Amino acid sequence: MPEGVQLPKSYYEAQKIMEDLGFTYMIIEACPNSCMLLKSDDISLNECSVCNASRWKEGNGGISNDGVEHVKPKAAKQTKYFPLKPRLQRLFMCSKTAKLMRWHAEERTDDEVFRHPADSFAWKDFDEKNTIFSEDIRNVRLGLALDGFNPFRSMNIVHSTWPVILVPYNLPPLMCMKQPFIFLYVLIDGPKAPGDKIDVYLQPLIEELKELFEDGVATFDSFNNEMFQMRVGLLWTINDFPAYANLSGWSTKGEFACPPCNSETGYQRLYFGVAGKTKDNLNSHRDLQLMGIRSRYHLKTNEAGVEYANPGDFEMNNKGKDLFFLGLLAARMPEEAASNIARHQLCFVDNCVADLEAARARIVLTLCELEKIFPPSFFDVMEHLPIHLADEALLTGYVIFRWMYPIERWMYPIERYLLTLKQYVRNRACPEASIANGYLMEECMNFCVQYLDDVQSKSNRRLRKKNDDDDPKKGKDIVLQETTRTQAHRWVLFHTEAVAPFLDEHLVTIRRQYPSADEHFVKSVHFREFATWFKEHVLSLQRRGVILSEEIVALSSFPVPSAKRFKSYKANGFLFRMKSIDNHRSTQNSGVTLLQADHSEESSPYYGKLTDIIKITYSIDIKYVLFKCDWVNPSTGIKFDRFKFPLVNFKCLLYKNDRIGDEPFIKFGML
Repeated sequence: MPEGVQLPKSYYEAQKIMEDLGFTYMIIEACPNSCMLLKSDDISLNECSVCNASRWKEGNGGISNDGVEHVKPKAAKQTKYFPLKPRLQRLFMCSKTAKLMRWHAEERTDDEVFRHPADSFAWKDFDEKNTIFSEDIRNVRLGLALDGFNPFRSMNIVHSTWPVILVPYNLPPLMCMKQPFIFLYVLIDGPKAPGDKIDVYLQPLIEELKELFEDGVATFDSFNNEMFQMRVGLLWTINDFPAYANLSGWSTKGEFACPPCNSETGYQRLYFGVAGKTKDNLNSHRDLQLMGIRSRYHLKTNEAGVEYANPGDFEMNNKGKDLFFLGLLAARMPEEAASNIARHQLCFVDNCVADLEAARARIVLTLCELEKIFPPSFFDVMEHLPIHLADEALLTGYVIFRWMYPIERWMYPIERYLLTLKQYVRNRACPEASIANGYLMEECMNFCVQYLDDVQSKSNRRLRKKNDDDDPKKGKDIVLQETTRTQAHRWVLFHTEAVAPFLDEHLVTIRRQYPSADEHFVKSVHFREFATWFKEHVLSLQRRGVILSEEIVALSSFPVPSAKRFKSYKANGFLFRMKSIDNHRSTQNSGVTLLQADHSEESSPYYGKLTDIIKITYSIDIKYVLFKCDWVNPSTGIKFDRFKFPLVNFKCLLYKNDRIGDEPFIKFGML
């Protein structure tokens, strides 16, 4: 320890220091049926004033009729509250986080792209309606999340613990959903879930939020070295659909199950319903018959009087299912792609209004296509809700800030946080107490490490690389073959914006030189001779004193012979691997697709396999990472099945002998 710093002599002293810093919680007892909280004027009651249920556990002592306490009683139900004020004040105690709490107003790029909650319509509307609140950029905007989980690792034990979680959105996008900045506010004991009575447990939260919104609390801002009155506003809630019903009081079942649509929802109650878990059985075919639609699938009766239905277009028997699963078993998917729902348009980090409106139209068309395939029993309210996903994204911005559920290698922030809470359980007899104490210890450590620059923690660990350009040590040094060097140089010249005027000038020169030549001849000469002409033309301009950019001067010469070769390359969050490496992997990341320049519906994309990844250098600041591919001939190597899925034959390649006139290269950003 540094000189003059001493550790507490006992656990008691350490706990007192934690309490002085606000790392504490209070316990409030509740009615076992969740009717009321026993606090304030009701703290001395022995029974619930609503349902008359005893507040004490049976067989654990209590108070007799004569008012004598025999054994210290145990409460039948408790809830733990973690005060919000000191937790928000601690965000301003460290100058680093105090500065970051201003990021949304001082450093955010306001270009109508949804990257942060501050870009959302809900945030901006809140500021317009609460001008006094929005005058101080340090005032905190919160999101509230709640969900139930089983704290035990065995599903044989029926137990539901419900935490209420608060998320401050003032921080930058990469921080505001990280666990060190997610606050546990309420922890409702199990084993029974609160259900529709969850509002009872939110009473202290509502009281504290009202106080913080109207009056605020005096807070020291260590970045500005001054006191200010911090106010807090709640923007929205984060929950799944069943929890939405509990929190809002809106029934998510029946004819008005969709809250946004309300009475405007079109619905029809099925005549026969669906038994069990399947949504496609004889009853669903009877529904089709009574609704008078899709007569092909109406029930028929055979000679023995047994009802049957024609199989659907996509129906599989047991043998077909076996073949399907064997196909999946043998399939080699790209890493992170098979379950990566984050690549859906709604989850993009740079959506704008036009993107989300286009996504909304596609969702409607997709549901219409599904209605042609599945029976009406398939379309309950959960299949209806995607209609509103784009509208929700428009209101609240980048959807990661309201994610709940697990995907790919990591989980949505809130659901991942519930997993962290579950890992705090050490005493299975008192799981909620274990979670509360584990959370306080973690919170205390996260606070302390903010003052330790040389200690890696959850709040300052290095971010995962998005591009392999961030790692200068990666790659093997090679010397380019002349054919590869020429192919790569030609590709760079024909696909660099700064060179475009010179490309047009060269075409004009060729047409002037060959006035009677057709367009095919002109482009052929242009393709073969541009690199040489461009170098000579730049030298001529320099001799005449014409000032040219460093990029043009560098590109006029061939790249240096030395280069780097990569076996794999990560770009824009996607992993690419060479075909030779993929052959020995259970996943495949060598497949690439390139849309043709005209982007028309009639033009087929180019499909290929990645055979080489190189980085070529023109100067210290001008480098290109290029992918060399075996491209399939779009004229002879691609067919479409009856469902319009492409069938690609990699025996029909566009280039076979790696000649100097081939164009096998592409830049990763174009894929």
